[in-house]
Amino acid sequence: MLYATIQQAQMGNENAMMSLISKFSGLTKKYGRKLGYEDAECDLVADLIELIRRLKLEKLNKKKS
Repeated sequence: MLYATIQQAQMGNENAMMSLISKFSGLTKKYGRKLGYEDAECDLVADLIELIRRLKLEKLNKKKS
């Protein structure tokens, strides 16, 4: 399920991207507070989006096999 959602997000599906951001919102909030600066959570969400876009799913799929 996560694999398919990432794949859809990489193809430009905004709903899939929002679903992933929502799925990880607890972590971005937690670590945003730990970082202790005003825009930390926003920076973490931006980094998450960048990670999702750059993630090479074919490499993950090969390691899974």
